[in-house]
Amino acid sequence: MDERVGVSSLGGRNVTLGVTLTVAFVGIWLALLPYPMMILPMMAERIAPADKASVLAFALGVGAVAGFVAQPVFGVLSDHTRGRWGMRKPWILGGMLAGVGAMALIVTARTSWQLALGWALTALAFNATLSGLNAVIPDQVSREKLGLYSSIVGFTPPLGILAGMWIAREFAPDLAAVALAQGGLVCVMVLGFVLFADDRHLEPGRACAPDWRMLVSSFWTNPVRHPDFGFAWLSRALVLFGVTSLQTYLLFFLRDRLGLSQRDAPHAMFVCLLVATATMTVSALVFGRLSDRLRRRKAFVIGAGVGLALGLPAILACASLPQFLAVVVWIGIAQGAYLAVDLALVTEVLPDRNAAAKDMGVFHLANVAPQMILPLCTPWLTASDGAIRYGMLFGVAGGVTLLGAVVIVFVKSVR
Repeated sequence: MDERVGVSSLGGRNVTLGVTLTVAFVGIWLALLPYPMMILPMMAERIAPADKASVLAFALGVGAVAGFVAQPVFGVLSDHTRGRWGMRKPWILGGMLAGVGAMALIVTARTSWQLALGWALTALAFNATLSGLNAVIPDQVSREKLGLYSSIVGFTPPLGILAGMWIAREFAPDLAAVALAQGGLVCVMVLGFVLFADDRHLEPGRACAPDWRMLVSSFWTNPVRHPDFGFAWLSRALVLFGVTSLQTYLLFFLRDRLGLSQRDAPHAMFVCLLVATATMTVSALVFGRLSDRLRRRKAFVIGAGVGLALGLPAILACASLPQFLAVVVWIGIAQGAYLAVDLALVTEVLPDRNAAAKDMGVFHLANVAPQMILPLCTPWLTASDGAIRYGMLFGVAGGVTLLGAVVIVFVKSVR
C-alpha cells in the first residue's frame, strides 16, 4: 500500500490536485522570480546607476539569507501543524498574503537598504508558502507518478517567470502597477489550491510543539546517514549556481554585450523567456514521462546537467539576439529535463516521509545557496570600472554545473 496521504485512484481527485498545485506554483513564481531578474536590477540602476552590480548583489544576498532561513523553519512548523485546514494550507495562505504586502516595499525603495529589506521580507514570506507547496508531492503522489507530477511542477518556474515578465513589460516603468498586478494574480492562483485541493492532516499522536532545538535541526539532514539525499542536494546546488548566474545577469548581459537599449532590453528578456519557457515545458513533460516509463532517473539528470554546463559558456560566443536565442533553446531543453527528473529523484530519496516539508525545506537550501554565494563573487566578477566580466562568470558557471551533473553518479538507491 502506498504510504502517501491523499493518493487516490480516482482521476478527478488527481486532476484537481495537479491543476490547483500547478496554478499555485505558477502564481508564487510569477510574483517571486521576476524580481531578481528584472525588477531588482531596474531598481538598482535607479538607486545607484554607477554601482548597480553592488546594489543588486547586496539586495540579493540579504534576500537569499531570508530564503535560507524560511523554508526549513516553516517546513518544520508545517510538519507539526494540526488544524481543520490541514498541515500545509495555513502556511501556504499566510505566506502568500504576507508576500503580497512585502512586494510594495520593493517598488517604493529609495536606498540600497530599503531595497534589500523589501526583497528579504518578500523572499521570507513566499518561501513560507513554498515550504507547504513543496511537501504536497511527497504527501500525496504515488511513486509511479512522480515523474509526471515532478515534470509538471518542474516547468512552473519558467511559466511563472514568463507571466511575471509579461506583466513587468506591460506596466514598466510603473513598478507600483507591476506589483499590484502580480499581487492580485498570486492571490487568486494560490487561493484555488487552498479552496479546492485536499491537504494532508497530521496523524493522531504526532502533534508536538516545535522547540528551538527542532527549529535549529531543521537546517540539517545528516549526509553521512542519508548519503543519497546529500549527493542530490549537492548536485542541485551546483547546477543551480549556473542557472542563477544566467538569470541574475541576463538583463545586464543584453545591455552590455548585445548592445540593447534600456527600452529594448525588457522586451528582449521577455522574448528570451518565452523561448526558454516553451522549450523547458516540452522538455520537462517529455523527459518526466520517459523517466517514469523507463524507471530511470540518474541518466536523465546527468545528461541534462552536462547539456546545461555546455550551454552556459556558449553564451559568450553570441554577438546578436538571434544567436543568443539559439543558445537559450539548448539551455531550455537541458534545464527542463534536469529540473523535472531531478525533483522525482529527490522525492524518492527523502529520509523521512513523515517530515517531508522539513526535508524538502533542507533540499530547498540547495536552491538558495547559489543566491547567497553569487553575490560574494561580485568583486571577482567586476572590473575596476564596474564592468562585469562575463567570460569569467559563464566559464565558472559552466564548470560548476558540470560538477553538479557528475555528483549524481554517487546516488545509489535510485537507478
